[in-house]
Amino acid sequence: MNILYLTWGYLHDKAIINAFEKEGVTITQLDIANYNLSSWKEQEEEKEALNLLLSNTIDSQSVEIVFSINFLSAISDFCQKNEVPYCSWVLEFPNFDLYTKSLFNLCNYIGINDSYLVEKFWKEGVEKVFFLPEAVERKERIQGHYEGRELCFVGQQPVSKLNRESISKYSRGYLDAFLHAQRVLSGESILENG
Repeated sequence: MNILYLTWGYLHDKAIINAFEKEGVTITQLDIANYNLSSWKEQEEEKEALNLLLSNTIDSQSVEIVFSINFLSAISDFCQKNEVPYCSWVLEFPNFDLYTKSLFNLCNYIGINDSYLVEKFWKEGVEKVFFLPEAVERKERIQGHYEGRELCFVGQQPVSKLNRESISKYSRGYLDAFLHAQRVLSGESILENG
């Protein structure tokens, strides 16, 4: 399997890529850090340039799946149009693109480390959203240096003694809750209009 891994400067990209490669997955990396995906509707030339780059990379490298850390609606829309599966792992909040209509694209496979959000999206009818816990990097100390990095999935953050369900429901994500309510009431996110 060949995955197109979209990088934009996430701290743990290297460890995630190593984890994929240990599973026998071929990784093709494409740096998209220079593309301004937050102002997507205003940047038609930039959108066309990125779409062309994605198309050429997918064709030339025989890519089967597009992957990114955090959900990117522009990438989801491209994958939907080109019938390519898009997998994303949402690790940073708020992730504004989760509150756009792109969330409902059939190409999406979205892992979210917040079980409350996953349940909320299931209730909205988003079928291919999954609870994917955060991962920590395990390192082995050898002669004063950390080596042997690998990912280890955990159900909750190891530094927190608080119940993550309680945090998710009551003290996390006020902006997420506002965006969710706004989309339910008006049928679309304020982000999609500008």
